[in-house]
Amino acid sequence: KEATFATVMTNPDRIIEVDGHIFVQGYGDYYDYPWGELVDGKYKQIGQASSWAAYGNMLYLAYSETDWSTYSTTTTFSRYNVKTGKLEDGSFLKNVPEELISKSVYGMSINPYNGKLYVMTSDYVNNGVVYCFNSDGVFEKSFSTTGISPRKIVFLK
Repeated sequence: KEATFATVMTNPDRIIEVDGHIFVQGYGDYYDYPWGELVDGKYKQIGQASSWAAYGNMLYLAYSETDWSTYSTTTTFSRYNVKTGKLEDGSFLKNVPEELISKSVYGMSINPYNGKLYVMTSDYVNNGVVYCFNSDGVFEKSFSTTGISPRKIVFLK
């Protein structure tokens, strides 16, 4: 089969396939972090996300926005249902620790064997912190990493 090319956002970073759909996320212009879907060789922006993970037919998204004049960060969470094409707000997460909302999310991974969501944060100086949510979106625990800026967790069976 011959390759298909599509023009996407400036500075693309990640590509993911979910249920036969191709999604692209990038830095965009000046770190506005657009993401969207490739449909019939054309890119359609859906929203903004600085990090994401997929499980089943859902994309779980985090958008961390930093005000560089105050160095304060605000993170919002959402999820996208690939089957329905609907973007839902962060209400799927429960008991979110207050400090997570003000941290920069650097990575997200989902355990494919139990559906647990791991949200990894970074201040780009100190060891990162990982926040674990169960498959129902309920916060379970957090723990420090042994490195700066954790981006991905690989799960072994």
